[in-house]
Amino acid sequence: MHTKSIAIGNLKGQKWVTTPTGASPNDESIALSAAIKSLGYADKTREAKKIIQGGKALVDGKVCRDPSRGLGFMDILQLPDAGKTYRVTTEKHRLVLEEINAKDASKKLCRVIGKNVLKGGNLQVNLHDGSNMLCDKPLKVNDTIIVSLPERKLKDIISFEIGKQAIIMSGRHRGEKGKITEIVSGTSTRKSLTTIDEMQTLTDYAFILEATK
Repeated sequence: MHTKSIAIGNLKGQKWVTTPTGASPNDESIALSAAIKSLGYADKTREAKKIIQGGKALVDGKVCRDPSRGLGFMDILQLPDAGKTYRVTTEKHRLVLEEINAKDASKKLCRVIGKNVLKGGNLQVNLHDGSNMLCDKPLKVNDTIIVSLPERKLKDIISFEIGKQAIIMSGRHRGEKGKITEIVSGTSTRKSLTTIDEMQTLTDYAFILEATK
């Protein structure tokens, strides 16, 4: 598959004509209109807006008519008229839009960043994309869940543990992938650390991926 790169984040001099909106931080997302332009489907912002406001772009399985909607890590972008589907992932200094098979548009990987027990004993999990959902299965913070799109129902859980494949989302080794070889628990004075292949990073930066088939 071809990977289309879009420079964002800490690249010096980067400016947005449209400021992204949504759950992802502005420096970790790209406005939908900017993504449409960067992929070559529009030359100007007004052309991108026409595509979006015409209902021809889907984000996480739902039509999105907001040109400023921010696309963040692991979001799914579909352009049915072009027959293309993309997943937002990352390289060392930037997010990238990676073309994926259309069949993979029906699911999204989300990292569990928190859990809460609600009144009545229901478990709510908080996810990296700013969303949350109820869950009746045992899972841990740092696990990855596979969510169906657009229904956002839990399909599967990928445990955070040694031997699993992961990508580093931030820091010095951002964008690197590999197998988890060590997990060092955090203390009151030190955050948890994870080693992926020979690269050590904060556990907060490690995102578990599906096993490669």
